[in-house]
Amino acid sequence: MLIWPEHTSRRGRFRTQPEDVDALVRIHLAEACRRWGIGRDQAVDVAVYAHGGLTDEDAAAVSARQWVPMLYDQRIFPVFLMWETGALRTISNMIEDHLAPLDQRAAGRLQQLRERWKEWWNQRVESIARPLGRPLWREMKENAAKIGNNPASGARMLLDVLRGKAREYGLPRVRLHLVGHSAGSIVHAHLGVAAIRAGFDLRSVSLIAPAVRVDEFDRTLGQAVLRTGTRMLVAHLTDAAERADPTCRPYGHSLLYLVSRAFEDHRETPLLGLERDLVPARATLPWGAQMLAVASPQTAIARLPSAQGVDTRCSRPTEATTHGSLDDDPAVHHLVVQLIRKS
Repeated sequence: MLIWPEHTSRRGRFRTQPEDVDALVRIHLAEACRRWGIGRDQAVDVAVYAHGGLTDEDAAAVSARQWVPMLYDQRIFPVFLMWETGALRTISNMIEDHLAPLDQRAAGRLQQLRERWKEWWNQRVESIARPLGRPLWREMKENAAKIGNNPASGARMLLDVLRGKAREYGLPRVRLHLVGHSAGSIVHAHLGVAAIRAGFDLRSVSLIAPAVRVDEFDRTLGQAVLRTGTRMLVAHLTDAAERADPTCRPYGHSLLYLVSRAFEDHRETPLLGLERDLVPARATLPWGAQMLAVASPQTAIARLPSAQGVDTRCSRPTEATTHGSLDDDPAVHHLVVQLIRKS
């Protein structure tokens, strides 16, 4: 299902109309419950997945083809929120255009003194990216918040149908789960609050490399889950992996570092998905006790003290080393499914 900020989508290759939202519940969820043998006096797990906000439609479709069947095979009904901007490529192109002359002049010296000059180069990229990327990032965040806050958005329509018509359609009680990658965490910081206010049983929230600010999460979903006991997961890269992530070229660190240092209002803005910011947040903020955290690469879930109650018998070490690959990691998939099942 393709969701746009203020309404259901009427453009792009993947389109959703209001009647499609109703059919998703009335027909497809009902059929899933029939196949899985879940009666109306039981409960069904519904997981709403939100991908990153700088992802174009094609990349989002690839993610959907991975997550939707994986969740469905685990008897978890998947709803994929597809909201495209494709802004990352635009920002990268603009930065490269500005840096090209400097890169040519400094290439020889940078090769000789690579490590010494690396941070200088990244700071230069950040200074160029700031005026180019900050307006796009701000707009993307506003769109993400509208998905959760605007009653006319497709996601809110889905909540309305689930809440208002599920019993009429003979469906079981819904256990709601939210899964988000990167800026999808901003969507869920607001959608989760709306779901709790609407009376949903929000059982789990899984955030993968979340780009949401720590203070924004704290004043929205972080406060809301204190009343519900919702279990949470944050899957993130180690700080070393963030700093070595090569996928945001010409920048030398990860997308989250660029967001924190250039796109947000202040340099070094704390983000929930950065290990350097997550560790103190979990230790000092009230909702930290409800949050399981797993780092990548090379973390075995079974060794995590906070993995109590999660089946770790089939656990494997995390392998992802880049921001974009973390939501593809089989170990992360396993943990998300286990959290949903055990919540």
